[in-house]
Amino acid sequence: MRRENFEYGPLARGIFIVMLWGVWIFVFVAPFYLVYYVPLLLFVGLGLKPFLIKTGMFSVYQNYLLKRDERINETLKKGYRSRNSKKLDKAKYNREKMRKALEPKHK
Repeated sequence: MRRENFEYGPLARGIFIVMLWGVWIFVFVAPFYLVYYVPLLLFVGLGLKPFLIKTGMFSVYQNYLLKRDERINETLKKGYRSRNSKKLDKAKYNREKMRKALEPKHK
């Protein structure tokens, strides 16, 4: 997998920014928790992306999304075909008629 394919979504990026700003809360309220919070931020900011790629968890997630999207598309296609079956049959008939009209006539 190429690294360019991996992108954090807007929600994940926003949560990380909030966590960065949350450092100030820890500095004033509970500075003794900074010992745990700063390494967590470093891991999330620098180590999570390579970790997800190397362990293959990112590909598993992408595969899950692909299968889910295919299932949803199949359901939508079935619904469309059932609602518009007459139109689709008529279009198929017209295409076949046009194909026959365009065939060369052999003598």
